[in-house]
Formats: sequence, structure tokens, C-alpha cells
Amino acid sequence: MGGGNNQNKVVKKGNSLVITIAVLVVLAIIVVAGSTYFLQPQILTSLPSTSAQTNPAPSNQHTPPVKVDVSQEVQTYNIQIKNFAFSPQTLSIRVGDTVVWTNYDITSHTITSDVGNELASNVLLQGSPFSHTFTVPGVYNYHCSVHSSMTGAITVQ
Repeated sequence: MGGGNNQNKVVKKGNSLVITIAVLVVLAIIVVAGSTYFLQPQILTSLPSTSAQTNPAPSNQHTPPVKVDVSQEVQTYNIQIKNFAFSPQTLSIRVGDTVVWTNYDITSHTITSDVGNELASNVLLQGSPFSHTFTVPGVYNYHCSVHSSMTGAITVQ
């Protein structure tokens, strides 16, 4: 008979341990939920007064629209280096525009000014690009220093 009494004590201790753990879990949830509430920014229930703001112009006043000349925007132009030729061979652009040459040949090429050093690329391997932004009006004749028969010209207005 004494053995049954010990089993009741173990069950009671087990139940009180489960209840203690449950109470601790509930308390932890309350603490976390409460701290989360206090850490959240407070939402305004009414908007601040707008009396200090400038009122819009009366509807009888007209503000003319701003005209934007899209044709004056800076452009980027692409020239392909393909089959030992620049395509297009000649190009007219505006000051501030950029030209990007890309080598599609398996052979290396360059972009080299005929006069001066405005255009002076490194050797361009297949797939390599070279870009230049033109800031001064004029005609820029260029060639490939590896293949002198390859020529082109950029006219900057």
C-alpha cells in the first residue's frame, strides 16, 4: 500500500511543475506583448492644424506649364565594331552626348583620333566597350590603329 502513496506524490509534483511552466509561459507572453506595445510608434488620432500652411492659389489664377525641350536631353549613341567596320561610320550628335563603341569582332580594335588625343581607347577585345562624352563642338575623325582602313567620324553640334 505504501507504493501507491508515492505514486500520488510524484503525480502531484508533476502537475505542479506543468502548472508552474504554464504560468511562466503566460507571464512571458504578457511581458513580450506589453513591451511590443510600448515600443511601437504612437499613431496620431487627429491631424495637426494646417493654419500655418500656405493656402493654394485661388482657381482664377493660372500658372503656366513648364515646357521641357526633350530634344535637348543628353543622349547615348551606340556604334558597333563589326566585320572590320564602324557602324554607323558617321554620326551627328550634340555637345554632352556620349558615344559607346562595342567590339563584336573576334579581332582586337581601337578607337584612335586622327588628330590629337580626344579619342584614345585601349585595345578592345571582343565584347569590350569604349565610351566617350563629347563636350566641345567639332568634327572628330577616328580610326582603328590596328586596322588603318577602319575609319569613322563624329560630328558634334
